[in-house]
Amino acid sequence: MGVKGCSSLIGLWTLGLPGECVYKEAGFRLGQMGIKRGLLQFHWTNPEERSDLWDASGMTIYYTKKLRKYDAGTWMTGQEYLEIPPLTKNVVQQSTCSSRCTKKIFNGTVHLMTGLNHMHYLGVSGRVKLTREDDSTQMLTDEPVYSYDTPVLNRYEPPVELQGGDSIETVCSYRSLSRKETAVYGRGTYDEMCYGIFTYYPVESISTINCVTRKEFELCDYRENGCDFKALQNFTNPETRQLINRVFATCTHAGGCLHGCRDLVKDIMTNHVCFKDGMAEGVTYRKLMERGTDKLEALQWVAAMKSCECAKENPINYVENNEPGPGQTDNIVPSSNTSQIAAYTVLVLILSALRLF
Repeated sequence: MGVKGCSSLIGLWTLGLPGECVYKEAGFRLGQMGIKRGLLQFHWTNPEERSDLWDASGMTIYYTKKLRKYDAGTWMTGQEYLEIPPLTKNVVQQSTCSSRCTKKIFNGTVHLMTGLNHMHYLGVSGRVKLTREDDSTQMLTDEPVYSYDTPVLNRYEPPVELQGGDSIETVCSYRSLSRKETAVYGRGTYDEMCYGIFTYYPVESISTINCVTRKEFELCDYRENGCDFKALQNFTNPETRQLINRVFATCTHAGGCLHGCRDLVKDIMTNHVCFKDGMAEGVTYRKLMERGTDKLEALQWVAAMKSCECAKENPINYVENNEPGPGQTDNIVPSSNTSQIAAYTVLVLILSALRLF
């Protein structure tokens, strides 16, 4: 939704939106005391990669020299970890900006001017619900039938007030009957998103540009976690190198869950500040793959860490020989794979057959 180096969204347009006039007492501040540079970002979909197509769309931004009372901002809620399986009638994704987070990021009363659901072409319904500290609720957006091409811009007259301690739940529903592959979070038209997008004032009343989750991890906790990402992303750092070597010594990125890997990963997820409390899925894996000093090794590291999530761990099996041969004692043979077990069982059967003759 943004570009590196740009921290404020001052306007957006998508197919079907008529345009937006912000609340009469607020505006986005431009100039020496406000936004000094701007970037216009376009997203096109051209799956056939045709070179004979042209686009003449654009935006008109109106400004006034008569400064309004409040500076405005744009703020988002939503879920940034999406996995929507193919050929599925209904998939629901949810995110909550908790009361704990709003207490942390709100610096005063927030006034919402407009609200918009945002998904891509698999989206079929969406809503954002406000729950106040006294448990009263208000729907900020509610689209039982959502269409990417005909978005609904909700205008709040008067503006809706938010306070620290309120919580905001974002719910997106998808239908993927037309897809043959899993859709994930991304900017592309055939990727998916799950956001509520709001304009608000005054801009200083919120200290972050969003309040989103990745799975269950709330990104409002990210900067207070204490992880030294600069060191973790440097694979020549001695502590990082030691951690990578520990993982590769016990886990594999080539498929399968090796014995001991699950326990090692559990230990890292419990005790390492960069991985515990949901940080791994919420932030760390993405940062490693995007900014690690060795991209291939970063992918291998993450794959090895996740190798036991779906796979059953290869056990160490003990096969007991209950019929020892002459001069032999009972023995128990450890084995880490079924082929060794099978080979040992065949050997036992052969020895038993020989004794019968």
